[in-house]
Amino acid sequence: VEEHFGPGAGRLISLLYFFSIFPILLIYGVGLTITVDSFIVNQLNMGSPPRVVLSGILVAGMIAIM
Repeated sequence: VEEHFGPGAGRLISLLYFFSIFPILLIYGVGLTITVDSFIVNQLNMGSPPRVVLSGILVAGMIAIM
């Protein structure tokens, strides 16, 4: 992007791209955490783990896959 529009416009486009993708990733992460929590409680008949721990494990797992 910087090659075509210059460094200032390149940073602006990157920032706008970040702000357009970040909310989608937040919603996806929350939905995944709720789904896995529901699976653990309802299908595995276990207690609900703390959401902070569960979301940390899920995010670490997604990062490891990438």
